[in-house]
Amino acid sequence: MLHKLLDRQIKKFIDPSLLEREEIKAFIETVNNSYHSFERDKQLANHAFGISEHEYALVNERLSEELKMKRDVIKELHLTIKKLDEQAILPEYVSEQDFLLDAMQYLNEQIGRRKETELKLQDSKKHLDEFNKRLSTLISNMNVGVLLEDENRDILITNQLFCDLFSIPASPDHLVGMNCAGSAEQTKHLFKDPDTFISNIEKVLKDQVQVLGDILEMEDGRILLRDYIPI
Repeated sequence: MLHKLLDRQIKKFIDPSLLEREEIKAFIETVNNSYHSFERDKQLANHAFGISEHEYALVNERLSEELKMKRDVIKELHLTIKKLDEQAILPEYVSEQDFLLDAMQYLNEQIGRRKETELKLQDSKKHLDEFNKRLSTLISNMNVGVLLEDENRDILITNQLFCDLFSIPASPDHLVGMNCAGSAEQTKHLFKDPDTFISNIEKVLKDQVQVLGDILEMEDGRILLRDYIPI
């Protein structure tokens, strides 16, 4: 059962949509236990005046241990918040309940910011996907063979004309993810000078400079012009 004071504070400061989050539930439960513990401690302290000196000493020892535990929890909570955000400013010398309330408000703000960041990332991913679709459509309809690979030489995008030039039976979509190093070895026999074909590829990849109009002579008599543009 929620402590009455905590219940009012949650209704005042916490967005109801956040109450279903597991981390918020766990945090509220911890704070709720602390509030109830505080009430029990208060009742025990009031009752202590009417019990024997020995009993009072036992109760006082228990209260001291629980107080130490609560202070340790608050200290750990403070350190955790600092790890999350080194710029976070939380009051050092306030009551335990005020500190817990400040901590709850801070975590609420951080969750809100994270949610906002996630929405921005989703929006950015949407725009990136739309750009990739346009780029893929553009390359697919170009009247030249195009091959785009990443830093590991894995194919990102190619088009049908590129497949036709090298008599590749697979569709451009099926080539995505394949490694170009292996593909070059498999197609080098199509060129008059296979070894030069491979060595030139290795050179331009190593130099990472733009190459335009590189002439490639094929065994069937065709002559290709190859451009290499590092990105």
